[in-house]
Amino acid sequence: MRAAAHLSALLLMASGCSSADYRVVRTCHSDDDCSTSEICFPEGCADPGVGLVVEVTGNNSTGLYEQDFAIDAGPVINLEVAGPLTLVGQLQRERSASVDPTNRAVYTEAVQIFALGSSDLIPGLTRAYQGSFAQTENGVFSMPIASGTYRVTAQASNSSVPPITEFNVRATSGKPASVDFVFPSVAGAVVLGGRLVRDRTGSPAVETSIETPMDLQAIDPITGDALSQRALVNPTLGGKGDFILSLAPSVRNLSSV
Repeated sequence: MRAAAHLSALLLMASGCSSADYRVVRTCHSDDDCSTSEICFPEGCADPGVGLVVEVTGNNSTGLYEQDFAIDAGPVINLEVAGPLTLVGQLQRERSASVDPTNRAVYTEAVQIFALGSSDLIPGLTRAYQGSFAQTENGVFSMPIASGTYRVTAQASNSSVPPITEFNVRATSGKPASVDFVFPSVAGAVVLGGRLVRDRTGSPAVETSIETPMDLQAIDPITGDALSQRALVNPTLGGKGDFILSLAPSVRNLSSV
């Protein structure tokens, strides 16, 4: 096996993959239950020479994370391992309340990028990465990740800026993943205000202010993604449980939050 230095490889059988070549014929208890070319796996009989995947793990301290390769069985396996895979993109912010690609400003303030996804070749293998950027040059960010398909979220340190999530961002060997984020303007965000109260049952029922600090956050009921940043509701600061959340403009397309 030819690969870069400091690499280790794990040979896996991609059980359950969508390849038309891989097929579980029947259940089994031992190899005797399978045909000549098959062996018994927990999922059933299968040909061990079909549906093979190699996961190559590099030196994580240098940003060389896992890369997956689908291979054909044979006496020699040659892998062309690219350098560290990267997630790159640019941060911008709308200048007006509307979505206008011609009227945007580069966003250079502190931001965190969260990438949550899974391997494209190894079923059930999840991967998660996080990058923190105190300041970006011209709004451009770059961070190493492993191969796979991700849901990527950009969260500004400014609590009045709602997080933005992009889906189906794919990183493959030799090709960086690219995703850009456009934060809404102050006028473009959806503002949700209210008061958090405690319901005291009785006759009649009485609602009173909360007594301990609590966090509030708007969540997409379908995907579970954050639509706002966490807001601290602290009654000890002289408030009565009042709060204001800045939500992503995408909430306008939702039936509920």
